[in-house]
This record gives sequence, C-alpha cells and structure tokens, in this order.
Amino acid sequence: FWYAGFGWGDSGGWIWGNRNAAVPAAVTNDGELSGPGVAILEVANKQDYVGQPFEVRNVSVDHWSGNRAVWIGSRHSFLPILLILSASSPLTPAARPGATGNGQPAASVPGAPATVQLLDVTGRIMKAPPTAQAQQQWSLSDDDVNQLEDEGVYIQATTVRPATKR
Repeated sequence: FWYAGFGWGDSGGWIWGNRNAAVPAAVTNDGELSGPGVAILEVANKQDYVGQPFEVRNVSVDHWSGNRAVWIGSRHSFLPILLILSASSPLTPAARPGATGNGQPAASVPGAPATVQLLDVTGRIMKAPPTAQAQQQWSLSDDDVNQLEDEGVYIQATTVRPATKR
C-alpha cells in the first residue's frame, strides 16, 4: 500500500507523480490575438481556405522579407504565414517604424523585424504562385520561397495597420 499511494524515495508515487519535477511552460498566445482568421492560423493545411477572407487583430510579426512581404503568426505558436502588402500599404519599408530612409529596417539586417511587433490585418487567402514568380515578384529569399511552397497559400492584404490596444 505504501508504494502504490506514496512510492518510496524520490519517485513521488504514481498517484501524485514527482512533484519536484519541472513543469514545462505552456505555449500560448498573448491573449490578445483575435478575429476569424485565428482559425486559419491554427490549421496545418490551409489549402481549404483559398479564396476565403482573412481578418486578425494583434497578430505577431515574425520577420519582414522584401519590400511587401511579411511573415506573421509564429509567436502565437502557429506556423508563420506569408502576408503580402498592397503597393499602397502605409507599412512600406520606408514608412515602417524603425526603418531608415533607404527603405531598410533600422537594424539593416535582412529579416530583422522593424519596431512594429503586432498587426491588425484584413485580406484574402490566396494560392501560392510558382516559386520563381513569387521570388521575382516579392524579392523573397530561397528559404522564404521554400516555406511558401510548403504552406501553399499566402494572405493578400487589403488593410494592414500596427495593432492598437483596445
């Protein structure tokens, strides 16, 4: 009975387990991520959502890739998805907070995030174009193109704004 209920030594028994063991930290979002697009971020296969509208608030910026491309969502424990900004987006590289006058992020390191860390996004889920076309159109790196090919989809943004606290 003693072993079954309490075990001996440092085992802690099978009823209580080892109470001294480190509990792994849970992976969670920041609690502010919201909107109908969250369901799309959560699924691994996003192909079924091609053509569907997308909207999220307070989504994390993973990294900026090129002039109009941004990876979002990975800090919320989702696979990142590529967001393509419209040519008229106010978040062009030169207008992003922390950017330099030459259109590069202040850190001047490709892929380094500007100071905008959360975005409010509306757009539409689109089928990814062929890799050569995506690389040419959006100035994506080989790694970015490979990830886009794996995902099979991207978000064509309608509006993108730095997130504001509500």
